[in-house]
Amino acid sequence: MDDQSGSGDHAESKQNPISRMVSKGGIELDPDNKQHAVAAKVCGFVCGIQAPPGPYLDTYMEQTLAGQMKGYQEQMASEVRCGGVQGGEVVIKAPEMATLWVMDEFSPSSENVDLRVMDLQVLIVDREGTSAAIAEMMIYVDGVLSSGFTLDYVYMISDKFVSQEYRDAAQARYESRIQNYNTEKQRMMGRKQSTNSDLMDEAAKLLESGKDLVDAAYSSTNA
Repeated sequence: MDDQSGSGDHAESKQNPISRMVSKGGIELDPDNKQHAVAAKVCGFVCGIQAPPGPYLDTYMEQTLAGQMKGYQEQMASEVRCGGVQGGEVVIKAPEMATLWVMDEFSPSSENVDLRVMDLQVLIVDREGTSAAIAEMMIYVDGVLSSGFTLDYVYMISDKFVSQEYRDAAQARYESRIQNYNTEKQRMMGRKQSTNSDLMDEAAKLLESGKDLVDAAYSSTNA
């Protein structure tokens, strides 16, 4: 860990952490990489993203893990919002992941080649302000689901190290999440309306069939 100095209780990196990630060979987030995509969703969970509009936990976590971690989300999100100080003041009001770097990746099991362990450094910015932080995480990804993760450390960094490009990426991630939720909501409403319409058509057919039966019975009785 680089030497750090704090403002109050919040440790802040003296050196440019983003340059450090690059110099150490960190692999930045690749949206087309399925494992990176899972890791990004877990990072969103740690930032406190709720479902909806965020993705449901069981779509990117193993079912058992999703059940276990749901109760710890607020604790982790609070640590992020408080810049790594448990119970401290809120310094990141609306945390959003801007990007991440995979600093190391390996397979812990020769029997499960799909299981990967990723050592991450995550850049988190405040959508409603200028604050920023780095979160150190370890994430286990088995195929397209996370099988475990830890939030190991959070520390504040100077906003001068965060380019507008990263802030735009965080805002775009937020807007994409809202748009995806609204699109899915409209799709489900359209499906519901279609189902209701089909049911009404079927009911009308049944009523018409019933009317025909009544007319037939009446005609037979008066024949």
